[in-house]
Amino acid sequence: MRKSLRAFLLSISCCASLFGAANKLSDIEPAREFYVDLEPKACDTKCLLTLLKKGQIFSFLSRFRENLANDELSMKYRDFLAGNFGSFASSSAPSFVPTGNTTKIAVLIPQKTIKSYSVIVSNSIIAYSAAAKNKALAQFFLFDDESNIGSVLENVLAQGFNYAIAPITDAALEQIADERYKGIFFYVPTLHASLARYEQPNILFGGVDYDGQIRSLSQKTDGKIASISDGSRLGSMLNRQVALQNPDAFLSVIETKNVDLRGELRRSGFMGASVFLNTTLLKTSLISSQFRVYDVNVKKVLCTQICYDPALFSLTQPSDRVNMLIAISFSDIDENLLANAKLLGVDLKYDRVAYPVMFGMDYIITNFIDKNAHSFFMESVSGSQVQYKTQILQPTKSGFEIVE
Repeated sequence: MRKSLRAFLLSISCCASLFGAANKLSDIEPAREFYVDLEPKACDTKCLLTLLKKGQIFSFLSRFRENLANDELSMKYRDFLAGNFGSFASSSAPSFVPTGNTTKIAVLIPQKTIKSYSVIVSNSIIAYSAAAKNKALAQFFLFDDESNIGSVLENVLAQGFNYAIAPITDAALEQIADERYKGIFFYVPTLHASLARYEQPNILFGGVDYDGQIRSLSQKTDGKIASISDGSRLGSMLNRQVALQNPDAFLSVIETKNVDLRGELRRSGFMGASVFLNTTLLKTSLISSQFRVYDVNVKKVLCTQICYDPALFSLTQPSDRVNMLIAISFSDIDENLLANAKLLGVDLKYDRVAYPVMFGMDYIITNFIDKNAHSFFMESVSGSQVQYKTQILQPTKSGFEIVE
């Protein structure tokens, strides 16, 4: 709920007669606007900068205090009052300005790094191009792993590309952020902006908002919280985020390949807790079933989008899913896109990489290459991150159902 209210004082002038025109100017004051701050705490310079970064203009106006702001913020405040919103007029407007008019998009695919997602990335782009029927041309740059990305970037630069889709890990982030490539707009579908040290106008992140998903799931809990990771890069990162949001959470790492997890799960930290499963779908199904088998009375089983998969229904029993909640970040998908992706073996509805990849193609085309083109996606962009809306689902007998 927005904490600031716009209070308008409206002046109404009355005509001297019903049919006569009055030439005399009204003595009543013109309309003025007040921005009312309903927050209990003062908003200092850091707080105001955060509001600006998030594009929350009216919150910024209501919470601004001259004695707590620097010269830059004071200037912004005066500009906004004058109606000059500049780049904030549209949160999805890109700040990157291409230096050429090429319609080519480079797609960088480090095959050994992203493994099976290599095919998903390429097929998602082909499916989008078939559905959109636009003039953009995607050119794929296949290479072994991210240790070779430097030479690939030089090749992309030499060929005059203005746009690139780069499904990379955070290990390669510093290289695409190099000053030499500031003339290339990079879209990174595999990472969230929170992993970047700073914002750059030529880099946009489209990765899943796991932090937002964990926050939404945490709001569905009361009492003890526990979290299990499988020791993978993603699982470990999710465990850390759970701990940051829930400092008293009981954390565990289950890397064993043993099928029987009784010794791991019957620890006191899990009893009566709401448990995050930051594990693969297979291990999630194994753990959730053994909670039941070994009478580990957990309140809820909580999963991020890594468990949003119809295979969950065949891997678990209905009783294992009774208290299970899953967070997802994607909106409804155009039927034409869904159909084209399915023809190429990509389940756009459930794949957590395919959706951001297609969004990236859509964003580059509709914001740079052909601004009159139809956009298939509803998400906006704020700063350097695609803004996804988090929904909470429960796996029931009839499928995944939205939890209010």
